[in-house]
Amino acid sequence: MKKSSIFYISVVLFCLGALLGACTQDEMSGEGEVRLSFKTDDLVSISGLAQTKADGQTPDYTIRLYSGDGLIRKYVNETPGSLWLQSGSYRVTVEVGTAQDAAFNATPYFKGEESFDVPSGGTINVTVNCHIANTLVSVVFDPAVVSNFTDYAAEVFTTKGRLTFTAENPDDVAYFMLPEGESALGWSFTAQTKTGTPFTKTGMINDATGGMKYLLTFGFEEGEYLNNGGGVLDLKVDETALVKEDNIVVYMRPSITGQDFDITKPLYVEVGEGDRQVVWVNTSSQLMNVPVSAVNVAAIPAEGLDLMQLSDPQKESLAAAGITTSVTYDALADQSAMKIEFSETFFANLTEGEYHIDITAQDKQGKSFTQRFSIVSSNAIVMTVDVDRATIWTSRARLKASILQPTSEALSFQYRESGASDWMTANAAQSENVMTADITGLKPNTTYQYRAVAGTFTSAVVKTFTTEEARQLENASFDRWSTDPNDGADVIYGSGEEMFWDSGNHGSITMSVNVTTKSSDTHSGEGYSAKLQSQFVSLFGIGKFAAGNLFAGRYVETDVTDGVLDFGRPFTSRPAKLRFWYKYNSGIVDKVGNSFDIPENERETDSGRPDIANIYVALGDWSEPVRIRTKSSDRKLFDKNDPNIIAFGELKQGQTVGEWTQYTIELDYRSYDRIPTYLVITASASIYGDYFVGSTSSVLYLDDMELIYE
Repeated sequence: MKKSSIFYISVVLFCLGALLGACTQDEMSGEGEVRLSFKTDDLVSISGLAQTKADGQTPDYTIRLYSGDGLIRKYVNETPGSLWLQSGSYRVTVEVGTAQDAAFNATPYFKGEESFDVPSGGTINVTVNCHIANTLVSVVFDPAVVSNFTDYAAEVFTTKGRLTFTAENPDDVAYFMLPEGESALGWSFTAQTKTGTPFTKTGMINDATGGMKYLLTFGFEEGEYLNNGGGVLDLKVDETALVKEDNIVVYMRPSITGQDFDITKPLYVEVGEGDRQVVWVNTSSQLMNVPVSAVNVAAIPAEGLDLMQLSDPQKESLAAAGITTSVTYDALADQSAMKIEFSETFFANLTEGEYHIDITAQDKQGKSFTQRFSIVSSNAIVMTVDVDRATIWTSRARLKASILQPTSEALSFQYRESGASDWMTANAAQSENVMTADITGLKPNTTYQYRAVAGTFTSAVVKTFTTEEARQLENASFDRWSTDPNDGADVIYGSGEEMFWDSGNHGSITMSVNVTTKSSDTHSGEGYSAKLQSQFVSLFGIGKFAAGNLFAGRYVETDVTDGVLDFGRPFTSRPAKLRFWYKYNSGIVDKVGNSFDIPENERETDSGRPDIANIYVALGDWSEPVRIRTKSSDRKLFDKNDPNIIAFGELKQGQTVGEWTQYTIELDYRSYDRIPTYLVITASASIYGDYFVGSTSSVLYLDDMELIYE
């Protein structure tokens, strides 16, 4: 195999929170300071390669810190500040990007690990070198292949995933994660000769590794034997390392953080009181400007000022008001840290009210970041605060407030629909310095106001929230149908409408059959229902069993005779139930397909036993639709134990239900503090249709689906 020149590069992604070199942390006996940073490889220019997000920011990353007792810290898309740990041995891992078994044109995935010892009373700098772990593949079809074959395709695979190259995706780049202990990529070339004779060749690429790209060029040597299905397939493999040689630094934007407090949330203090607070400004190159402006802060003029360009009179004025600054710059590491200190004097001078200080950091690389530091000075007993988004449902919400002073007064909330004149009251419960109240009977998709009350004192701060929308399913009565102009399949949406439901018709129509159709047999006697009819779909006696099915999502493609589907539609509401009308003929299983692939502890039907209809609904916080593959060598089915699932419910019906019957699936919520991003609803006349197991007599009718909210 021909090897291209190998180049190397390290891209430094500085962890800005580690730039607290100026921090006056009291030395603690038996503890040491740890400053973390990490580097990732920079990559050569490759078609389809994407190293950063679309907005130019660093890809998602996760930092995990371990001791002998296991995982002790985890940071997601944030870098820890100056860490103080007990002296001893530790290990840190960094993952940048998301590992996928197989995907086209993905974001690269980097991984690194470093062990270190924390000295008692000392400081240690730890840098984790993260290397690209993906193995990349691209394919070129030689003109001899194009001229001699039709329907040609090259499949590249590992034991965990496979991807197919055709004439339709010539510029795609495949990203693989080699399973642990494996060092080979498999490939297969399938095509038909001009005379219709099948042609197949397979092989392996041995000694494959992460951090390499393999260019596979498929050629063909012509000959008279071509008509007999023979021929010589010529495969050339070129290797290219994915990293460069030069040492280039990638700078992250500045960070502005509070020391021992969350600067993104208001800081509450009593009038004339307040402890010293420190704000840190950190940059991964030289800090040039720190413009500051404020509302109602006497020491900061209306036109603002630059903390890096202060005149002596400005420094004196700020110091008198209780604001001091200091800045350090490490020229060797090219890192800056500014400390902005707000003393007790500053807080003592604040009268009752809200104060906002906007701090902007600008570095030598032209990167900038602005953070608002908000302070609420009040003698109030309680202060209304924002509700947590996850506690807002369609008809209920949890109100929240801070208790600023110890009190024995009765705690409550007043709330009303925005625009209404009268307040309603709800008693509140107290937990330390937080008071909450659960209110019900609210209207969906409606904005409400609320305020905290302690005895006769009412907080002057009024907050708002909007309840979730009681969103319903599109075309839930299955009355609107049309024909897909691309493949002729029956589809469950009207002409010109957007698709919400889809089915396996796009696969079965290749055999001139629709397994899911409209029916005038409805529970109300009006419109249509969906008829899901399991069948053996064949052409000239060659085919497979196909379960009648429908699902919220999209049929992506047919992989030879197997389906690739995307389950789920974007959805952020949280219903309690799914209600629908159905009837079902449970046939006797007469097609066993790949029944041995079904885990034995999950197998509920075998040949000669009644078939089972399955309908399930799930809400989850997936970042994209759930990809389903039915091909046995690459099977990926819906996992009902997926940690991304927030709520789940299902019906398994193994008996014939001859009359229209209304049924309600209750959603079992596994988490109440997460908001869904997708809704999955799937129905099948044969529960093991994914394994091509079921009865050709099974028919499931569905009508009038409805989401119930509580």
